[in-house]
Amino acid sequence: MNTVRIPLRLAAAAFGILLLGQPSGTVSRERQPASGVPCAVQAKLLAMTEAAARCAEEADDVRQAAWKRLSDSARRTVDGDWRTAPVALVDWNDVPRWQTAAAMTAQSESRPAYRVTLRTTQDGLLGPIVLYFDQATLAYLGADVRE
Repeated sequence: MNTVRIPLRLAAAAFGILLLGQPSGTVSRERQPASGVPCAVQAKLLAMTEAAARCAEEADDVRQAAWKRLSDSARRTVDGDWRTAPVALVDWNDVPRWQTAAAMTAQSESRPAYRVTLRTTQDGLLGPIVLYFDQATLAYLGADVRE
């Protein structure tokens, strides 16, 4: 997986207003470390980086579950690398419950579910493969109909 590296000064400037409520380049009474970036900004950027890493790991787990769920014939039609398939959190009520018994019997508490979209060589005819998984257990919930 390719890692995007952003210089801390650039990230601090970009997120200055968002994180501290003050425009970049304004004077802060906060003690400045040797890097010139306020400690609060460094701490928030570190927290955001750690959260992004956790989300990336979860997305990888969901993609792996989706890949294991596919048949060999469906795997052969996947266009591109399945390890980079988009993963999104969707509302529980958007999951097609009529598809599987697991989805029909699952408790609906308005919790989010994962949606994995796999592009295929047959997208023009049938559309992409879209699979849904429970966020807490990664149990398969269903799939969108390919028409």
